[in-house]
Amino acid sequence: MNQNHKKIVICEDDPKTLRDLRIVCNTPHSQIIKEFTNGIELIEWLKNNSKEPNLIILDIIMKRMDGFVAFHEIQKINPKIPIIFVSIENSASLIKYLVLNGAKDFITKPYDLEQLRLRILKNLQKL
Repeated sequence: MNQNHKKIVICEDDPKTLRDLRIVCNTPHSQIIKEFTNGIELIEWLKNNSKEPNLIILDIIMKRMDGFVAFHEIQKINPKIPIIFVSIENSASLIKYLVLNGAKDFITKPYDLEQLRLRILKNLQKL
């Protein structure tokens, strides 16, 4: 893997969204290196692998540890990892809070697959 190849970690518990993210993120320039279905698993892995991901894609509504709590834990471990949220949660105040506190983007479900692809690609190009 060359240094321009972006390594992506996904934390998502919805099978359809996960399938869509696999389609969008596994490209010649990026690949998913790890997938989790809850924040606890993500945080435990990240504690020993904080330099691995170039990008984390995070859902908010998940069992065990939701994405909101995981977001704050990730920032404690490595605040430089860019995070994109993909969630059905679409409260304007929550989105504003997350973006003002370091989230790179927030994509609401349901989404158009092509729009999802373009938004993630745009964010990957900024890395």
